[in-house]
Amino acid sequence: RVFSTDLKHPNIVEFIGLSVRDDGSIQLVLELMDGGTLDDFFKREKAGWPANPSVPVSQAIDWSCQLFDALEFLHGKSPPIIHRDLKP
Repeated sequence: RVFSTDLKHPNIVEFIGLSVRDDGSIQLVLELMDGGTLDDFFKREKAGWPANPSVPVSQAIDWSCQLFDALEFLHGKSPPIIHRDLKP
């Protein structure tokens, strides 16, 4: 198991630490995302993405570029870090 603190990137929620409870379960401590997730945003906006987006295409492209930048950063680590559950 790898827990790294050198994952500082503007497009990645900061990993602060973890706690292992007596029952063996793990609790991660992450940076607060007070705006919520992208999925939360679309639910709040009741956006019918992608058929009826509530954001301009330019904004969607910008968000996509930020995501690709973060993935490139993770994949460039040694060993590479793979995110296997991407969703809005």
